[in-house]
Amino acid sequence: MDILDLGGLVREKAGLVLPHPRLAERRFALAPLAEIAPSWRHPISGLTAKETLAKLPRRPGVRRIPTTED
Repeated sequence: MDILDLGGLVREKAGLVLPHPRLAERRFALAPLAEIAPSWRHPISGLTAKETLAKLPRRPGVRRIPTTED
């Protein structure tokens, strides 16, 4: 399991780095994060998930998988 963020805690110890060291590179994590928590800010860069997402290349992309509630 990857822990992306834990209340803005910044920590680097054996076996646990917060926030996740590659979160800012992972469209598959940032896209849903930007949707469900638009005011969330990366504890190191200070950028929102949407701002971080906008800096990434368009490819590879992500797509939303429809659920029965969509």
